[in-house]
Amino acid sequence: MKKIILIILVLIISISFAGCTYGSQFTIGSIENNTLSSMSMKYAKFSGNKNKNITVNEGDTCVVSVDIKTEEGKIDLLIKDDNENIAYEGHNIPTSNFTVKLSEAGKYKISIEAKSHKGSYTIKWGK
Repeated sequence: MKKIILIILVLIISISFAGCTYGSQFTIGSIENNTLSSMSMKYAKFSGNKNKNITVNEGDTCVVSVDIKTEEGKIDLLIKDDNENIAYEGHNIPTSNFTVKLSEAGKYKISIEAKSHKGSYTIKWGK
């Protein structure tokens, strides 16, 4: 029985590191899905941060779609470019759905920071 639990934990940890997000977090009951054009997680409790770097090419506009569900706790979102220019900054975001347009070419960092947050987030980006 202990061997099965150990295998399941190793699989869960391996899946958690899939994708290109990074950060430091503590989660309880979480399911995470990260792709080349999205990051999402649903959880009973999330404290910490998750980050994703994206690139907007010259002449392109990138639309970042955000869907946050807040049942309790606090969640913040920050989108900024390499020059520290802020494209979006939101603190203690309630349940909401919105978009942010990135029209300047360059590299951007999407950062989620949560404190005892219960709920979920889905962030998608593309043309």
